[in-house]
Amino acid sequence: MSIRGISPLTAPTFLSDVGDVLRFQTTRGVNACLGLVPRLRESVTPSRVGLFNRASRQTNRTIYTQSLNRVIKASAYLNSYYKLIKKRRGAGRA
Repeated sequence: MSIRGISPLTAPTFLSDVGDVLRFQTTRGVNACLGLVPRLRESVTPSRVGLFNRASRQTNRTIYTQSLNRVIKASAYLNSYYKLIKKRRGAGRA
């Protein structure tokens, strides 16, 4: 089984970062492990969303980003979804 746009390097990189995926109850936990969730600083009133945390290694984030670009080009459904988010939030945040 394969996913169009995912290189043979992406899956081992993902598994080396995450390990056993069954240890996470939600996708939010996986995203946090990969360093894809922005920092959230909350005190009583103002909550501030910061930059992405840097839990993941830079090389792995680069591989994920490049793979995502290929997946978006390979899948019409994901391409339209990406364009919808890009229109709403901007290219840097989509």
